[in-house]
Amino acid sequence: MRLSHHILSILAISLATGLLGSCHRTHETPGDKPDIGEMTDFLDEDGQLYNSSFNDWCRIDKVWYAYAADTTEGCRIWGSSNNGTITLGENNVTPEKDFLAVAGPDKAAAKLETRFVGVLGIGKLAAGSLYTGSYLRTVGASGAELSWGLPYSYRPRAVQGYYCYRSKSIDRTDKAHSYLKGQPDTATLQVVLADWDTPFIVKSAEGIKIDPQGDPAIIGYAMLEIAQTTEDYCTFDLNIGYRSDRTPRYLVIAASSSKYGDYFTGGTGSTLWMDELRLCY
Repeated sequence: MRLSHHILSILAISLATGLLGSCHRTHETPGDKPDIGEMTDFLDEDGQLYNSSFNDWCRIDKVWYAYAADTTEGCRIWGSSNNGTITLGENNVTPEKDFLAVAGPDKAAAKLETRFVGVLGIGKLAAGSLYTGSYLRTVGASGAELSWGLPYSYRPRAVQGYYCYRSKSIDRTDKAHSYLKGQPDTATLQVVLADWDTPFIVKSAEGIKIDPQGDPAIIGYAMLEIAQTTEDYCTFDLNIGYRSDRTPRYLVIAASSSKYGDYFTGGTGSTLWMDELRLCY
């Protein structure tokens, strides 16, 4: 498949210097390759996350998961919105076998689609989301609780990979975002490095989510926003802005097919394909 080789503009948000003390572990400076001796189950010898190529998938109780069926518990690092949308019979994060950035035997990509999930017109819009962490529980019809973050103590320079996005006009909103109706939808990919004591618990029903500018525990951050429809895959090189030389404890990589999906706002049918993600040291 012929790829679009231009590097699109990236929104990388650098945060101001924090005031928290340094962690006792020796930190890596941006660009350093991790010490192979400190690898965890979900990192390979090059410091890459398990299944960041999105080749491995399995289906359990109708839910698609971004890991192989025989994968050990420690490598089941990718959570998604499927655990919430499957209650109404839908998976909006699925493996893509035909439309790939890098073709080859047993290759796949991740397909994230914004869908209206409901029966007989009763339901809500659900963005496709894929993130490092796990789905904890559904909270009524108003949201979910997610655990975001993997134990990780390195300082990558950037995240690279491929994406393709087919944006639809925003056709469903909550009251607060009604002004967005008719505008093009936007996909997002964000990267967070933080020294939280535990993984961050997202509580969408309560509006509790990562605050990249206000959270002093966040050491490095980057955000890619994609509003333009592309016919083919594009490469990206998302540089991480660091505000401190502290050692991270957790890494979050999170993608969504609709920027305001947490607010049930987006374009039905907006679709984001992600393939071959890599951490660059």
